[in-house]
Amino acid sequence: MARLASMVLFVALGCSAPHPDIRVRQFANGMYEVEGPPAGPLKQKAAWAPPEEAAAVVFPNSFKEGVHLEGPMMAALEVAMNEFLPPGSELQTQDPDKRMARCLSRRSTYDTHVLQSENDLFFVWFSPQPSRCGLNEPILDGGAVYAIDGQGRILDRR
Repeated sequence: MARLASMVLFVALGCSAPHPDIRVRQFANGMYEVEGPPAGPLKQKAAWAPPEEAAAVVFPNSFKEGVHLEGPMMAALEVAMNEFLPPGSELQTQDPDKRMARCLSRRSTYDTHVLQSENDLFFVWFSPQPSRCGLNEPILDGGAVYAIDGQGRILDRR
């Protein structure tokens, strides 16, 4: 029953599966006890612009010139990004100048390349572009390449 209770609790919170570090126990009186690390919201939603800014947006008539990511490719990209740079994470450094660490902690710093090698094998490469942060220092190993299978599992990282 506790497994079902945890699934119900997490679905109510907007998650698709129980978090591995959180335990849910149901008492005889129907109350639930939740144990686990205090991590804040389990799912972060995007911020919305104010209505006056949104009113100026003109949607395109076609996406012909856009980038098309099929569902499995998008899922592989999401798995790799969440492993590489989890939401809210920050790189730690001993360097007194924290600008590069702050830059590499932003997802928008990275170019992302996705290659579908087989029907259910994807390679995702994150390549840092510190110039987006106004930095011109070269980075030798700031990115990563992930191999992700069609089930959303990380097979390897280089």
